[in-house]
Amino acid sequence: MDAPDGEDDDTGGTDTFFAWFFRGRGPASIVSGATIQERFRNRAGPLGTFFDDNHVMAVLGAAAGGVSAALATALGRPDRTLQAELRQLSRYYLTRAKQPTRGARFDAAQAAALELLAHHNGPHQAMAETIWRQLYRTYRLSTPVTAEAEPELLETTTFFTLLRQRKELRDAIWPPPRGGTATEPADAFREQHVRAQLLSAAARLGHAFIDLYATVADHLPTLDAATAIDPDSAVATSYLDDLQRQMNRSLYDRDWAAYDELAALAENHDLVLDTTLPDVRQAPLHEIPP
Repeated sequence: MDAPDGEDDDTGGTDTFFAWFFRGRGPASIVSGATIQERFRNRAGPLGTFFDDNHVMAVLGAAAGGVSAALATALGRPDRTLQAELRQLSRYYLTRAKQPTRGARFDAAQAAALELLAHHNGPHQAMAETIWRQLYRTYRLSTPVTAEAEPELLETTTFFTLLRQRKELRDAIWPPPRGGTATEPADAFREQHVRAQLLSAAARLGHAFIDLYATVADHLPTLDAATAIDPDSAVATSYLDDLQRQMNRSLYDRDWAAYDELAALAENHDLVLDTTLPDVRQAPLHEIPP
């Protein structure tokens, strides 16, 4: 769910170019790494949900454009009835802000859909209930607010929804839960969610961000800070294409790159948690910052 504005601002430093350009304030006249960092933190824009996961899409095994239809089939409800129900239920997961951000509405739409699946007997119930309880139930209000989320947001494509379609790359940087289908739903989801949060943090805050910045910049019409606009979801596809190319080339034939940092993080997942983030293993998932 949305964090208060400025809560995770990173002022970086001036001791190196990387610290200044990518994590500090950077130059005011162009779209620097610092500017892109802010756009990833801004839940109102397209990049605000870039590293989110579309849990409903994953639970249903649906593709973008087919989530609403798959949800209606799973719940046995007419589409029009379901759309109205989702809008109404989403009002329990939004704040009283007059204009909730796109990211907040995306979360609310997911929470509403997962709650419906969690209370419906069927093949998706166990996983939907696991995700709903671990991420969303805590934020459910006792009375609804006026604002509502558009059910169309359930069709949102993100970095992780696209990564699921690239098995070899996924296995390297965001591997499925150990134990496969025998893993308990709660344990499987916890591992996947924690891994996703660590991958996101490394891609946005580590040296891997240099490649991500280059990809985003390629999709902007200009680097002039006054006129540049947020790109659309094609950025995620381009970034994954770049990671795939890096994976498929030996380090003997290229420089160290984002893929190598993300793959090393995935390979040493347990060590990273044990040495730097021991509390994450027991922390409620909704309290783990993105």
